Amino acid sequence: MSADLVDASIGVWIRKQRRVRRSGGFWLALSVGSVAGWLATAFGTGATLGSVLVTALFLLAPAGLYGFVGVRMLRAGLWIDADGIVIRNPLVTYRFTIAQAQRFTPGLWSAVSSNGTPCPLLENSIGAAIGVWALGKDTSIFTSADYLEVLQPVCDELSRMLESLHAMPPAA
Repeated sequence: MSADLVDASIGVWIRKQRRVRRSGGFWLALSVGSVAGWLATAFGTGATLGSVLVTALFLLAPAGLYGFVGVRMLRAGLWIDADGIVIRNPLVTYRFTIAQAQRFTPGLWSAVSSNGTPCPLLENSIGAAIGVWALGKDTSIFTSADYLEVLQPVCDELSRMLESLHAMPPAA
């Protein structure tokens, strides 16, 4: 796992490059495919204005959504510095001050269901644990318990970075 990390240091986006590139690329390819399907229909022989408009509704609207998700996945990651922590997940970005953040622990995280992705979780002072999707398992077939053990060293390193920021004197 650590080989996929760009640079686990303060002031640098931390992410598994392979995970964000594969996932983001997949969704961007869906977007391009939807636009190509619409163009094929729009300029195909015998296409009427009505068929072009209906096809645009069913192919271009999802293409925009696919493109949005693809770009968000490519930009997913974790930022830690003295100003705070930013967790940029595919659909939601979370921001915390250093004082709110407590530690990183391995766990399962999902924003919408009980079946989650094994990834580092940031535990914060309000009692919530937020997952860092960009550092999670990069395939859909996994044994969660085994992978959580692999995540422990990553969580320990992230927690050490957080502790070093907690120990810094507040900015004037």
